[in-house]
Amino acid sequence: MEIEALTHSTRFPYPKRSARGISSQKIELLLATIAKFGRINLDSDDVYVNVSHGLSVGEPAVDLAIVAALLSSDQKKPLDHALFLGEISLTGVIKPVAQIEKRLEEAKKLGFKTIHIPSAQSKYQTIKGISIITHASLVSLVDWVKSH
Repeated sequence: MEIEALTHSTRFPYPKRSARGISSQKIELLLATIAKFGRINLDSDDVYVNVSHGLSVGEPAVDLAIVAALLSSDQKKPLDHALFLGEISLTGVIKPVAQIEKRLEEAKKLGFKTIHIPSAQSKYQTIKGISIITHASLVSLVDWVKSH
């Protein structure tokens, strides 16, 4: 599954929010978290988020992927072929995800070379053939996107 996002400044007083395959309430929460803890304000941008292939997802582990896609679009920084796993709390902390070891092994089989995971699960950084980057908070992810 791929998460796609597009952000674009709008000239209208109320920016558009569109989500396909994911709850629009989740997008609103993540946008508020990005503004508060990531210091990136998308209030005057139209925001579009799409889950590819018509899939729907409610899994909390997709939070990090959604925010990474939004930041990538806003900062105009492509993320290439990377996987992002992590739940983002309302305090900007990136929380662990269930069954991380299985997910990492599956990602390796699918050919992912770079995977971003919560710092709390850093003990899984030793999987050969994969570069694993850890993030403790939204600030860490924002800094990483801006620097790449």
